[in-house]
Amino acid sequence: MAASDIRNLALALVLAFGGTSAFAQDAVPVPGTKQVLTQDQMFAYLKGLDPNAKRLPDSNPPAFAFTFRRSEVAIPMTASLYESNIWLNCEVAVVEDAEKLPADLLLKILRAHTPIGPTFFRLDRVGNKDIFRLSHRIDRPLGADRLAAAIQEMSGDVATTAPIWSKLASKDGKK
Repeated sequence: MAASDIRNLALALVLAFGGTSAFAQDAVPVPGTKQVLTQDQMFAYLKGLDPNAKRLPDSNPPAFAFTFRRSEVAIPMTASLYESNIWLNCEVAVVEDAEKLPADLLLKILRAHTPIGPTFFRLDRVGNKDIFRLSHRIDRPLGADRLAAAIQEMSGDVATTAPIWSKLASKDGKK
């Protein structure tokens, strides 16, 4: 198989990992109760993690930006509230054209999916740029303890895959 065929296959598979669903305001149960966290309670929880957390204006679904501190590293994330799940996202690289990245780098991204699951790489085209993100979807009702565990897990996946995604932003993918 030619390098261009591998590159196209790898890029297609990376693109296939994205997805969305309908949103709702109250998707997170309060620990030990049958209540769910409201947007305000979710925001208060994230403010407890990061005093500089903020609501993203005009976001649909409701979304928040915050920074999670893992050891000495600050990891900027967003949390979006959908109907019955929460999406955690972390932008890891912006590139001019993902189709021009080396096939071997795209294969490393694909290979990273298994050990970091349920976190996965995602690729979004915004304007004339391709944005690589790590995303983590939590599909079940959850409390603050499970949300904290998911944020911790996601931050570990960001750190684990840094040797791969840090090469994405370089012009030749070999940085």
